[in-house]
Amino acid sequence: MIDNEEILIRQTECLGMMHELKDDIKNMHHTLYSVKGQLSFTEARKYLGITQKKLNELVRNKVIPCIKISNRKLIFGTSDLDDYLDANCNKRKEDDHG
Repeated sequence: MIDNEEILIRQTECLGMMHELKDDIKNMHHTLYSVKGQLSFTEARKYLGITQKKLNELVRNKVIPCIKISNRKLIFGTSDLDDYLDANCNKRKEDDHG
């Protein structure tokens, strides 16, 4: 018979494995997007992990370059998105240590 403590230990282990799987899936998505080279607005937003409003702001302020395909369709290069991520990660690190 399994006691409550053992159940709690198993639940904790399962939660840990679930978090690892979630991180693995996120990394796989990032890799797939990188291989693709060009992303739609929605894909770019997910790639960056930001809101639609934030991405619109970055595009409007020309922080992130994109190509306008039609009146409502934008395409983003993954290298441009990576540059943005690199710059912001470095900025956050400087702000944290500032």
